[in-house]
Amino acid sequence: MRKLMQPLSLIVLLSSSDLFAEGDVMLKIQLETSSGEIATATLIDNQPAKDLYNSLPLTLTLSDFADTEKQARGLPNSLNTKESPKGYQPKSGDIAHYKPWNNFIIFYGDDNFANGLVLLGHLDNNIAIFSQKGDIIVTMSKITP
Repeated sequence: MRKLMQPLSLIVLLSSSDLFAEGDVMLKIQLETSSGEIATATLIDNQPAKDLYNSLPLTLTLSDFADTEKQARGLPNSLNTKESPKGYQPKSGDIAHYKPWNNFIIFYGDDNFANGLVLLGHLDNNIAIFSQKGDIIVTMSKITP
């Protein structure tokens, strides 16, 4: 019996709308709490995420909201959301912007679809940092390659 050998091909399809890339480098941020705990995140390819990245470093106080998220009310600069979807359904680890109040949000639990919510990125690790009860002071900064 003759065996035919065929090369094995693996095709990976990535959408440019899934992750923000500048050239070949994804934009990553670090989030460090005032107690020294660190998480990292990857931003997606949208204008509000680019605006957030360009405003770093930034220190915010995150407060509990709805037992699923930490939020900072009123970012110092508005994010351009003109081309953003009307809303989305957040998942644990998502980083988002709530347009009506100009809030920055980190989800530590899944939630329902919300109008006005814009996905900015996703935590790469240490989601549990943000599920702790009480306010958390966090400094976000750019991670350079």
